[in-house]
Amino acid sequence: MSEPTYRQALFQAWRLVWHNKILWIFGLLSMLFAGSFGADNFIGKLLTALSDGKATFLANFKLRSFLNFTPINAIGLVWLAGIMIAIGLFIIFVSICSRASLLIATAEFYRHKIIPKFSLIWHSSIKYFWQILSIEMIKKILLITILIIFTAIWQQLPNLNSLWQTPLAFLILGVIICLSLIIISVAIYASGYAVIDKKSLLTSITSGWKLFRRHILVSLEISLILLLIDLLVLFLLLGVFSVAFVPSLLIWIVAATVGNYVMATIGFLLGLFILVILIAFVGAIYNTFTTSVWMYMFMKMHHENIFSRIFHHVGNFFKK
Repeated sequence: MSEPTYRQALFQAWRLVWHNKILWIFGLLSMLFAGSFGADNFIGKLLTALSDGKATFLANFKLRSFLNFTPINAIGLVWLAGIMIAIGLFIIFVSICSRASLLIATAEFYRHKIIPKFSLIWHSSIKYFWQILSIEMIKKILLITILIIFTAIWQQLPNLNSLWQTPLAFLILGVIICLSLIIISVAIYASGYAVIDKKSLLTSITSGWKLFRRHILVSLEISLILLLIDLLVLFLLLGVFSVAFVPSLLIWIVAATVGNYVMATIGFLLGLFILVILIAFVGAIYNTFTTSVWMYMFMKMHHENIFSRIFHHVGNFFKK
């Protein structure tokens, strides 16, 4: 691989994201289910809470309160369940189509240096809904399975000899991270084959796996680079959290001075609103950026061989 390829991937992706802000809409909507800020984090926290026994409200749940249904309550519950399911399906549809739209737009930019019209991208994305949804579901199921196994093993570490606890903890954590990066890499490659080459679901997944095997180190290296950027974004979000409640703090000071509880509540709601807006803003840009980086690397791998930077630098070291 030529010397600046990773740098080019990050630079090209950022240029694409910054000069085509319409893509932020796709990045924002795809976060709802299929993005870097999607439901994966929520599911992971939920499973961790369940495994640690923190979700005691489930254990204390009283089913008998639901056994005394009246016909009106039952009909109301069915209507509520139907509405919630409909909203959930709509969110999934919009998120998956936005994910496909983002893949189409970035691929077109890297191939032709133009972004098609918003309506054309969205219309094209609908054709790939089931393939992208299937790939995302497979990815989520595999990641959740790994998380469950990791949690079960992690809970057994205190029972081992203290001499082996720390090395095994690092080993297990490393294996889990590697497996997760592999799943994410293969999933994005499979999505690329489905959208760009218009391959079937099974063919896309097998092609994605073959592409990953041909570029194992490159895939893991770009994954680690994005993982470091993840940490930077996390620190940015911590700063965003502090900034979001600055107006609220001023309102709380005034509310405390005049003893107005309504004003204090308004200040809290204002801070919460600003926080959600800022997180959505950062998440939309970041989700669009990471997808653009992956698609840049996919397009490069798809058409030419890319060699690992690790082997490149190791080779130069031994030549000295």
